[in-house]
Amino acid sequence: MRARARWPEFHGAQALGEVARTALALPALADDEDWQLSAIAYADEALLREFYDACVTLAGGALRIAEAG
Repeated sequence: MRARARWPEFHGAQALGEVARTALALPALADDEDWQLSAIAYADEALLREFYDACVTLAGGALRIAEAG
């Protein structure tokens, strides 16, 4: 039997909160703006990276929960 990789403990509310925190820190878009153009032009790469990392953490935790259930 193959040994399972040890994942860090997952805290769903904390991971969701981090996604929300970083999403809310991104600039708001006007209703008529093309979100893709704004995302490409957005200059704060560090914040976008935080948002990406938070989303990956949340998705990974959800997959682990689904796999365990």
